[in-house]
Amino acid sequence: MDSLVSVVIATRNRAEQLRGCLQALRRSPSPPGWRVEVVVVDNGSTDGTAAVVASERDAGDGPSVRYVMEPRRGKAFAVNAGTAVAGGALVAFLDDDVAPEATWLRHVVEAFTRDPGLGLLAGRVVGVEGNRVAATHPSVETPLDPDGSLEGLVLGCNLAVRREVIALVRGRDTRLGPGRGLAYEDIDFVYRVLRRGVRGRFSPLPVVTHHLGDRDRSVEYLRGRGAYYLKFIVRGDRTIARQAWWEVAGLWLEHRRGLVRPSGTPSTRARHLATGALRMAGRLVASAISLGHR
Repeated sequence: MDSLVSVVIATRNRAEQLRGCLQALRRSPSPPGWRVEVVVVDNGSTDGTAAVVASERDAGDGPSVRYVMEPRRGKAFAVNAGTAVAGGALVAFLDDDVAPEATWLRHVVEAFTRDPGLGLLAGRVVGVEGNRVAATHPSVETPLDPDGSLEGLVLGCNLAVRREVIALVRGRDTRLGPGRGLAYEDIDFVYRVLRRGVRGRFSPLPVVTHHLGDRDRSVEYLRGRGAYYLKFIVRGDRTIARQAWWEVAGLWLEHRRGLVRPSGTPSTRARHLATGALRMAGRLVASAISLGHR
C-alpha cells in the first residue's frame, strides 16, 4: 500500500485565499508511492469557506479533502484539531494564504525519504513582490540549531514533520498563535521539537508563495515573541533568556541612537514585547490553576 502524507490547513474567513491554496495543491502531482490527503480545519468562519472546501473536494482530480470544524478561536487549536485526525506518516502544514509550487510536496517527501533521521523540515517562503515580512531568508540548506535563532528559518505556513514528532511535544501551544493575540506558535513548536533531540533543517526546495495581503502582523508578532521569551525564561531556559537579553539590549542601543524601524520606535517595540510577556504570564497562571483543579 502507498504511504500517506497529510497536508493540514487552518483557515478562518479567507475563503478565496483558501480556494487558491487548494487549487495549487490539486495541480501538484502526488509523489511516487505516496497518497495525499488534505485536512482543512475551519476555525469558526462566517464566509463561504465550507462551500469552497466542498467544491474542491468534489472536483475529483486531486488529493482527497477533509473538512473539520474547530470552534475554539486560535490557529493553534485548529492545527491541533487537524493533526488529531490526519492519518499520514508525514504531516505538512500550509496556511490558507500561500500557494505551494507544483513540486512542493515532492520535495517535502523526498527530504524525509532520503534522510530517515530527519524529523522536521522547514521550507522556503517567498513574499509577493519582494515582501520580506513573513518570508524566509536563507537560500541554501541550513541545519536548525536549538541554540541559535530560528528567525527567518522557520514559518508555520511551510513546515513538515514525521507524525511521531507531534505527539512528542503534544502539538502546538494553544496559548500562542493568531486568534489568541500572540503569534510565534510556529517557532515555539519547532524549538520544543529541537530541544527534544529531533533533527530538523531548512530546505530552499519546497517553496510556497505567501500572499500576505494588507495585514500588519508586526504587533502580534512582537507580542508573541515577548510571550515566547517569558514562557521559557520562567522555566530556566538560558538559550531563550540570552535571546531576550540581546533583543532588549539592541532596543536600548537603538533608542540611544534615535533609530526608528518600519515596525516602530524602540520604545514602542519594547512595549509590545512586554505586553506579550504579561499576557503569557496570565495564561501561565491560568494553566497552573486549571491543572491544580484536576
